Amino acid sequence: MRRSSRRHAEEKPQYRTFGRARSTRLARFDYSSPHQAYYVTVCSAERRRLLTAQKVAREIVAVLRALEGRGAYRILAWCLMPDHLHLLLLATADTCDLRQWVRDLKSL
Repeated sequence: MRRSSRRHAEEKPQYRTFGRARSTRLARFDYSSPHQAYYVTVCSAERRRLLTAQKVAREIVAVLRALEGRGAYRILAWCLMPDHLHLLLLATADTCDLRQWVRDLKSL
């Protein structure tokens, strides 16, 4: 029996999982809790080794400093790898949203 395309579309995961079987986000976890520490990994598109160029690395560091300057999160540690970035963040504001912070990072 063939499923309808409408039903198949409804079964897609809510978040993009980039080839994983399930989302890497925790179900029912509040990503806007104040004074919470977070470990975040941000990957380049298709895990391409785009972050090895010195100019790109400097731009990423500048973006991280700019985001930290906004005050919602303090960057405790970071490690820039050829195809991804590791971050250890501490929410410092009473109102903050990690999802929005990561969106801002990816858009700059």
